Amino acid sequence: MEKLHLIDTVDLRQNQIEYIGLDTLTAVLAQKRALGSLLLDFNPLGPEGGRSLFSLLESTPSLRELSIDTCQLGFRGAVEVAKGLERNKTLVSLSMGWNQIGVEGGKAIGGAVKKNLSLKKLKLGTITLASRI
Repeated sequence: MEKLHLIDTVDLRQNQIEYIGLDTLTAVLAQKRALGSLLLDFNPLGPEGGRSLFSLLESTPSLRELSIDTCQLGFRGAVEVAKGLERNKTLVSLSMGWNQIGVEGGKAIGGAVKKNLSLKKLKLGTITLASRI
């Protein structure tokens, strides 16, 4: 792991990573503080993964791109991502489509985007903002 500082992009799409695995990855990356892009699409992070993503956004100041499409975040996960987005000052691109974040998650992300001055690209895809009746 000594050369982790040289890694710019980590592509872990479709690896069946759950939030516990993301917690481990976040701990390693926080020690090195060196990562430009993290691609986690199609991993079942679930709502609990939102807390892990919050920690990742807070502890990895070099992160410029995060892709978390189709990670089953739901509104609770989106709220945690929003909290991390408010604190992160380096993220330039966030993609989080197909996560069924609901109205509350959409409001949280919208509020965080207003506060985050570094974010230039936000991809939401199909996020299902309406609540079910």
